[in-house]
Amino acid sequence: MSDKLEAVINSRQSLLDYCTDLVDFWTANKYINVTASCKRSLSMNRAIRECYKQIRHNNEGWTAKYTERYCKLTYGVPILSEDEVDCFVFERVFKGMDWEQKMKTMDCFSITSKMSPSQAMMMIDQMIDDHSYIVLEKNKKGRYF
Repeated sequence: MSDKLEAVINSRQSLLDYCTDLVDFWTANKYINVTASCKRSLSMNRAIRECYKQIRHNNEGWTAKYTERYCKLTYGVPILSEDEVDCFVFERVFKGMDWEQKMKTMDCFSITSKMSPSQAMMMIDQMIDDHSYIVLEKNKKGRYF
């Protein structure tokens, strides 16, 4: 048996299957370390990029870089600022900056990379709420990803 057990759990059935496999893995090894994390899916990342794209196409003269900076600053920073440490950092970094300086500063922050799936969904929802022209395809379950 392998010394590693990995899985992507995205449904109740895959969770149940993993639990069964995990019990078997523990039985075989008698000692295991388990870590669970919630990373955004590739399709969620695509949904964010698609929102950026539609915002850019609906704002004449906006470049891809400007749109990314705008979305990170307008949507991402407020969401991440709910965390005390991130809020502290943003307040100190942005102190005394005008809008254009803040926009350029966005290149220094991995805003969306830091987001949990629920935070990324909040960002997507806020972009859709503010830009009614954004249309994202939904899967069979009515989700964007």
